[in-house]
Amino acid sequence: MKILIINQHTQNHGDEAACLALVRRLLAAGYSDITVSYNTPCCMEDIFFIHEAGVKQIKNNFYPRGVGRILRLYLRRPNLLTRLMAFSLRRIRADYQLIKSADVIINAPGGINMGRYRDNLYVWRLKTALDLGKHVIMYSSSIGPFDIEEYFVNISRDILQRVDFLSLRDMQSCRYAEEMGRQAVCSIDTAFLMRPAAELPPELQLPASYVVVVPNQLYIWHPQFRATKPEVLDNFYRKLLEKFTGHGISLVLLPQNFANPQLDDEKYFKSLSAGNPDIQVIPARYSSDIQQKIISGADFIVGARYHSIIFAINNEVPFYSLSYEHKMLNMLETLSLKDCCMPVSDLIASPDSAIDMIFEKYRNRASQLVSLKEASARANAMAVDTFDKMAQCLRDFQQ
Repeated sequence: MKILIINQHTQNHGDEAACLALVRRLLAAGYSDITVSYNTPCCMEDIFFIHEAGVKQIKNNFYPRGVGRILRLYLRRPNLLTRLMAFSLRRIRADYQLIKSADVIINAPGGINMGRYRDNLYVWRLKTALDLGKHVIMYSSSIGPFDIEEYFVNISRDILQRVDFLSLRDMQSCRYAEEMGRQAVCSIDTAFLMRPAAELPPELQLPASYVVVVPNQLYIWHPQFRATKPEVLDNFYRKLLEKFTGHGISLVLLPQNFANPQLDDEKYFKSLSAGNPDIQVIPARYSSDIQQKIISGADFIVGARYHSIIFAINNEVPFYSLSYEHKMLNMLETLSLKDCCMPVSDLIASPDSAIDMIFEKYRNRASQLVSLKEASARANAMAVDTFDKMAQCLRDFQQ
């Protein structure tokens, strides 16, 4: 059975962790013919995702300008002319042939590309797989909201109703699917499938005691925060870092985005921590396995990135989440950890009180330990149960 994983995000260590966990479980289940196709080009081979031997990786090094606009035109008004326009693009022809050659298509776990991000290439791949009669699995992603263009909503609804297996990683996404006429397996993030074993490279020397902080330049990439003035978030992060180091606490900053000149976390984190000797910025080239190892040794985590909080729970480390999407809040509600979360909109409105609250959570971090242990075990059980249901679906395809 040839399995093709499509719509896999790259340049992000959180999406990397989910992909690695999924592929490792597929390999352990006996599936050896696995190909992963990435969404965006990445030329920095030394920090690309590291998979076990035999896993094929399709690194799309060509991404023509206008592909999204051409596909939007094709999806809105499918006819011979718009199809010819779409298939004149090398990227579209390559993706089409890749999908055509596979037996099973698994849509990689990820964010709301089918929803607020309105990713035309993302939904085109799924629609193409279904139109070619392939077995299609949507595996534990987020979707919605669908207050967007009608053509995109209609295509999304059609895809959700036609896929062979649908699991979604948060309750709000499950509600969106139900509103569109499809019941989903309500799961959790795929990174919870495993707690990777890794050793710190010898060149990484960490403090004896430290707190991990993961900021997020939301104003650059997130539709909801594009109107936010950069200095509002930047000043908040700087004050937050100073709050901890001012009390003699060493900080470690973990970049999530890499190989992206427009969203370079390592460069951004260095700008936030400039001149502060008590802050260490970990190079972005280290994998999500290494990041989870670093987090496992931390006293506390403050994360404005979804997977920084996943990593905290997975390793039973006390945390505080700065939530920018329903996927974060819903995940914490599912695990009975909602009191460890604040919407980013709240910290924008009242940054000083937000910093005081975060620091108080740090002081009282020991009170989280029991609930964290229970939450981590529950998250792993949910992720494993979803994988087992999907694996049964794969076995049914082979009969």
